[in-house]
Amino acid sequence: MKVSSVEEFWKYKVLRISSGIDDIGDVNGMYIVYMAIIKVIVCCAIAKSFKSLGKVMIVTAILPIILLVAILLRALTLPGSTEGMLFFINPDFSKLLNAKIWVEATFVAFNTLGPGWGGLMMIGCHNKFNYNCLRASLISSVSVLLIGLFNGLVVFATAGVMAHEAEVPVHSVVTSGGFSIGFITYPKALSCFPLPQAWSVLFYLVLILPGIDSLTVMMEPFLLILEEMCPKYFHNKRVALLTVTTIATFLVGLLFVTQAGVYIFILGIWYIATWNVVVICLVEAIVFGWVYGSNRLDRDVKMMLGRPMPGPVRISLAFIIPIFLSVLLTISIVTYRAPAFGSYEYPWYASIIGWALTLSTLAPALGYAVYTLSKQKGDLHQRFQNSVRPNEDWVPIDASYREFWKKDSYHNSLTWKQLFLYNLKGDSGRFVSNSLTVEEQHSLKAFT
Repeated sequence: MKVSSVEEFWKYKVLRISSGIDDIGDVNGMYIVYMAIIKVIVCCAIAKSFKSLGKVMIVTAILPIILLVAILLRALTLPGSTEGMLFFINPDFSKLLNAKIWVEATFVAFNTLGPGWGGLMMIGCHNKFNYNCLRASLISSVSVLLIGLFNGLVVFATAGVMAHEAEVPVHSVVTSGGFSIGFITYPKALSCFPLPQAWSVLFYLVLILPGIDSLTVMMEPFLLILEEMCPKYFHNKRVALLTVTTIATFLVGLLFVTQAGVYIFILGIWYIATWNVVVICLVEAIVFGWVYGSNRLDRDVKMMLGRPMPGPVRISLAFIIPIFLSVLLTISIVTYRAPAFGSYEYPWYASIIGWALTLSTLAPALGYAVYTLSKQKGDLHQRFQNSVRPNEDWVPIDASYREFWKKDSYHNSLTWKQLFLYNLKGDSGRFVSNSLTVEEQHSLKAFT
């Protein structure tokens, strides 16, 4: 099989891949230095201010798009780019009947949009109380979709050029697949630019900066959880906690700078970033739609934005998302297959390690749920009801909003039938009592 020089360099010079995951090989000293530098940057960014890093990322989010446009324009001047783009925009729609396609596409969507990781909720904590979160979620989702489609167009335009030079079909131009394609097609495209070394440095610098942002978003929620759960031990000790966490993650990261690092990375992504995230989002949808209840959630959204959730959002939260994710989990388990890297197949014990990683990420939530139930009184049913009931501290922190929130308190004792109808039809006035006077409603609008 023909392999391009770029792909060969990526596999055997950059990755220095071994024969398999059981062949760890040696550790690359330079990669340890690179990883240490990244860890120090992330540590300093979190210790100082998350908002300052967010301002920097406004620039770093725009630069990759500008560079993608430049790469596409250059690729269009080379033979084969048109064939690659046509291959991208003319998909085989019969593949939509394949359940695995939907499963893998959903997993990719979870990784790109970021639900279930905790980072979005952490970022949302920095917004104002009446920030239009619905509009922001729509804009971010559409932006991620459009940028992803444009990125795919650029990748396949470049892949078409590579296929034309190698005289092979577009679908066989890259054999590594997965994340490797970005490190194979883009260097090939940049080699066609004047001063390709300068373009390559700029491209990978811009690629690193959003990666630092992602590391920050993933680490910050972990630190916040420890600080809020154990204020006696971690209050005003952010630097010490961050230092210990950084050292621990650095030591774990040493596995990824070995010759088997790419195999370990793919194994982790295959299990950690797939089923557990879907399970977390499924539980969140059920909790907000049926345990906490869309009626209470509508009350909170109305307090923040001056209006309840739109009907499609409420129906999606209560019905579409739980059903879709349940079907997705069922199909993914039934059609489960072990991970692979190109033609390499993982040994049998890799799947055991992978499932252990999946369960280890869910264990803290399950353990805390058991702990919460054990602290309640009564039988199991009473313990469960008490543990999922909002406590007295669950109120807006602003005193002005708090008074309206208490007066506009929706029924907390809707039956399952009433909650089902509410999720389906919204506030029809049959199950929800709005005790605000006209004057108070006008005052509330002034706040929002």
